[in-house]
Amino acid sequence: MSSRISISPLLFGVVLLAGVVVYLNLPADESSKQNGSRATPVRATVASMQTMPITIEALGTATANESVTITAQVTDTVQAVYFDDGEEVEAGKVLVQLNNREEYARIAELKANIDEAKRQYARIEDLRQSSAASEQLLDEQQARVKGLEAQLDIENENQEILLLNKEKQFKAQELKNKSFVTNIILLVFFVVIVLAIFLFFALKQKNKINYQLKIANEDANRARIDKEQFFAYTSHEIRTPLNAVVGVSKLLGETDLN
Repeated sequence: MSSRISISPLLFGVVLLAGVVVYLNLPADESSKQNGSRATPVRATVASMQTMPITIEALGTATANESVTITAQVTDTVQAVYFDDGEEVEAGKVLVQLNNREEYARIAELKANIDEAKRQYARIEDLRQSSAASEQLLDEQQARVKGLEAQLDIENENQEILLLNKEKQFKAQELKNKSFVTNIILLVFFVVIVLAIFLFFALKQKNKINYQLKIANEDANRARIDKEQFFAYTSHEIRTPLNAVVGVSKLLGETDLN
């Protein structure tokens, strides 16, 4: 009984293994038969060199190689612009003019502060003489007056520089206008010279044509006179013999001949 139980699993395992082997080998044989019976299509072509275009699309921002940023040391309203779009400018040329009302107000304020500081200085000096004010206070007021005067000098120098720049710009503009006027005058002068040369040659050609017409008219008149003289001479020379022939013929017609 125990031997039957030990043999049955062995036989079961052998049968199962044989079935697996048969199952695995059977599709391979059938696929090989099918592949052997079916022809594989092949497409032949000639190898050649070809250019394959490669297009790359990308998004970006264009950046200039050179650029300039113009900034002002002060913030104010632009009153005038002294250059055109795309115009080449020289170094040191005034490009824009700002509104200078604030600077003039600053100068007026400094002058008023200086006057007030001088009055305070004179008052403290009087108090110092009566020992009612200290020397230090007098020195501080004097330093304040000098500081305000120095600021006023700086503002005046800035205004002078601005005026000089304006005058320089005005002279440059005037020179530019004179240069433009000079160029216009030269252009007009050149056009007048060209027109004068053209008129000279036109008149010369006209005189030449008139002279040729005069010569042709004189030749025609001489030919007409020669023709009239020829016909007159020819008619005279022909008419005289013809009259003789006609007269003789008439006499012969009237006379009886043997």
